[in-house]
Amino acid sequence: MLDEFKITSLLDTDYYKLTMSQLFQEKWPNEIATFNFINRTDINLANVLSIDKDFNIDYIRSGLESYSKLTLTSKERKFLEAQGIFSQSYLDWLESGADLDKVEIKVEDKDGDLHMTFTGPWASATLFEVPALAIVSDTYYTAIFFNKIKEYSEGKGNPPKIGNLYAAKIKLQEKIDKLIDGVKFVDFGTRRRYGKDWQNKVIEECINYASNNFVGTSNVYYAMRYNIPVVGTMAHECFMGYSRLFGDSEEDIRRSHSEFLNDWWEMYGEKLSIALTDTFGTKFFFEDFAPHAEKWKGIRQDSGDPYKFGESAIKFYEDLGIDPKEKMLVFSDGLNFEKMVDLYRAFGNRIQVSFGIGTNLTNDVGEDPISIVVKLSEINGKNTVKLSDNIAKATGNVDTVKKFKDIFDYDVNYYEKTVY
Repeated sequence: MLDEFKITSLLDTDYYKLTMSQLFQEKWPNEIATFNFINRTDINLANVLSIDKDFNIDYIRSGLESYSKLTLTSKERKFLEAQGIFSQSYLDWLESGADLDKVEIKVEDKDGDLHMTFTGPWASATLFEVPALAIVSDTYYTAIFFNKIKEYSEGKGNPPKIGNLYAAKIKLQEKIDKLIDGVKFVDFGTRRRYGKDWQNKVIEECINYASNNFVGTSNVYYAMRYNIPVVGTMAHECFMGYSRLFGDSEEDIRRSHSEFLNDWWEMYGEKLSIALTDTFGTKFFFEDFAPHAEKWKGIRQDSGDPYKFGESAIKFYEDLGIDPKEKMLVFSDGLNFEKMVDLYRAFGNRIQVSFGIGTNLTNDVGEDPISIVVKLSEINGKNTVKLSDNIAKATGNVDTVKKFKDIFDYDVNYYEKTVY
């Protein structure tokens, strides 16, 4: 039974892990990265997982070790080749195991909470993020399900709501029924899914019943399986990592942002030109992105007030003499179906709008979601920082965060608890 939850394909991940990994492998093959698992909730995950002898942190460790032995199959290689952006040398590297065995994996129980780190070549270590989160999510919710079944069988409480996938399917259909013409969304739910079988079912339901709205998935495996578009570009780690590659001065750190944008454009061009806006605060992003705005397709919002951001994005383009209707704005922060419809009504006739929805799509099955992430914490021993447009999402040690706030003239005071 446990093998059903393990990651069995290198493509069971978000597309942007591969696009980023290729950039790191070809331009920065010698950089050593450390990624940290972060539990944003007050739930002691290791304690929860210890309630069942099968679904515990040893299983998570085993799942990650199993993942590190995967290689690219010929069928998977053909699918990636068809995307037209991956070099033969990168695909050869994936086929040979992507140096995953060079990544040091640590999985520990510290005072009842789960701690994980991944350290190794940047291009390899980055590939552990999504599988790690999916394995933790699968394991956690399965442990919760079996514990509640046990309690109910002992006469304690009501039947568990979690795991009732018939009810979850009805709820998903009710969500789909709320959609309106024009709302285009992508499945971003791999990292916090209830389970891979449920994500598969969700994608099937979206294909069958939301065909006018559902435009693809970030999960490469399911895109291949169902022959639907695979979607994704970049994550915060690109800007975070680049900020430590060119020196420690204010000038070096600030210019790293454009260095990354230039490298990304050189490798991928217009096809993957949706830029992530909030790593060091949107105010700095708009200043630095202005010279790139004309040729890039658009931008992605991942923190802060989406309504204020939408207005700022439209004004940004208008001030540059660019028609916003020619550009794309992707919302991807803590979305649900009602919020997507509302944001589309607010901005859909003023700028092209799309949505990346995760937890509320693939993990709304009767238990409150847990907010877990894996973030780049070091490059070559130097601490990295993400500031965000929501200070609740900021990561990095105190001293380095303060330094980066000063460098980027960061003055955000928006705070919203992260539930997804």
